[in-house]
Amino acid sequence: MEDDYFAVLGSGSSGNATFLHCGGARVLIDCGLSCTRITDGLEELSIGLDDIDAIFLTHEHSDHVRGLQRVLGKRSTPIQVFGTRGTLNAVRENFGEHEPVVLKRGSTQTILGLDVTAFAISHDASEPCGYRFDSAKMSFANATDMGVWNDGVVEALTGLDALVLEFNHDLDMLRRGPYPHFLKRRVSGRSGHLSNWQAAQLLSKVVSSELQHVVLAHLSDKNNTAQLALEAAAEVASGVSLVAAQQSVSTGKITTTARPNPKMAGRQLALF
Repeated sequence: MEDDYFAVLGSGSSGNATFLHCGGARVLIDCGLSCTRITDGLEELSIGLDDIDAIFLTHEHSDHVRGLQRVLGKRSTPIQVFGTRGTLNAVRENFGEHEPVVLKRGSTQTILGLDVTAFAISHDASEPCGYRFDSAKMSFANATDMGVWNDGVVEALTGLDALVLEFNHDLDMLRRGPYPHFLKRRVSGRSGHLSNWQAAQLLSKVVSSELQHVVLAHLSDKNNTAQLALEAAAEVASGVSLVAAQQSVSTGKITTTARPNPKMAGRQLALF
């Protein structure tokens, strides 16, 4: 069986999409890039749109769903699209013949042989969520677009092999930057985005000997730099491979070293 891996196809204020190959399943997390960008990023991994087994949406904002309708339309067969009821209702005009499947925040379901946990996040959207995926060999989570974090988020991000985590803005750059005051308040508010400092504090709670890779995601192009984000993360995550995702370039394949996953020990996994 092929090693588990992931790639952030692009991440930032203008669009976000991540590919995950985990336990034999091939999934997209968000479709906020153009269909062309998503297709090109997948082709770099020798993956086609028809190879994707499922799509998971975190919320309905355009930088996370912009390419969804086109991606679905380019497939030759229907696919299941997962999200919370609020998210799916907000983008229901995109589905056509494709099947939307409601996930409840705080629940874990077995989908495509993976334990998939949708966990609540604080963002100005309808029922936004992050995702954790557990296979027999890998634990991966995607956590972006949240103004604050809590114990539930810490629990969802504990014991991971790989993590995509929002490092959206540097507070000083945001305060001095070009955004109008109302937008600065929105970004830094409880339903906005994590600052480098907030994200580093969260990372310090979940870093462990098992954590191999952290991709810093959703960096603002006006209120952050990769260097500032990486410096903040490095202070709390020494020994962990750190990569700052870019808006226009994929991270490429990031492979984890397989290990027995205690969460899946003794499990006979079933298809959804």
